[in-house]
Amino acid sequence: MRNLKSSANFLRNLIEVYIPTITLSIMLIAFIIQIFSRYILKDPVTWTYEVTTIAFIWTVLLGSSYAKRTSDHVDFGVIYDLFNDKWKRYSRIVVNILLIILLTFLIVPVYEYLDFLSTQNSHVLRIPMNFAYAPFLILIISLVIYSVTQMIKDISNIINQFKGNHVE
Repeated sequence: MRNLKSSANFLRNLIEVYIPTITLSIMLIAFIIQIFSRYILKDPVTWTYEVTTIAFIWTVLLGSSYAKRTSDHVDFGVIYDLFNDKWKRYSRIVVNILLIILLTFLIVPVYEYLDFLSTQNSHVLRIPMNFAYAPFLILIISLVIYSVTQMIKDISNIINQFKGNHVE
């Protein structure tokens, strides 16, 4: 069981931390090559635009999954911060229920669209477009999982609070 948990943790970190780090590095290198070839060599290369765009998609979407997992995402808590802890939990539960419903309904259409994109390639590098946009499906699935996890934690805290055993 311990090996399974450590393997799952490694896979999760691979998808949400290591791959976005690599794609951010690739994006930066391609961007530097693009600037160098355009302004120094006066001979722009075309492949760097596609690499930068695809790497940006992968970096942002997979990094967003990590931000949801760690709750390090930007939020606008003007009204939320006015609530006490009890009402914050209730509001998180409502928001997570809405997210779970919405994102669950999106899984099949996104998968079908990715399947459709498998017939198309990028113009220069001939990369299958379903590969370029695959992180959308990964993001949706991970957001559903993290929303369910957070909702269960909040419900458990509410139940424990009613029992008198407050757990964070």
